[in-house]
Amino acid sequence: MIGNPKIIGDHLNAVIAGWDEHADEATFSGLTLAQFKLKVKPSLDARIEIEVLERQLAAARVNRELGERRPGLRREQRALRVVWLHP
Repeated sequence: MIGNPKIIGDHLNAVIAGWDEHADEATFSGLTLAQFKLKVKPSLDARIEIEVLERQLAAARVNRELGERRPGLRREQRALRVVWLHP
């Protein structure tokens, strides 16, 4: 299934929720709800891992920005530019 990962994730969750609520004992395409959950578990687990990593990346970016705002950094940046521009 190729498409927008968010839409796919939302669709999987909606299918599981609807199946669980309305037909938890039924089989579709030869699968029970438990079998279907097991089949899509790697995808759902990867989605959770990606969410965690995206939060960590966002936090690292905030820390980087805060670090770049510290006093004296402008002076360091000017010194680096002078060295870089020096023939």
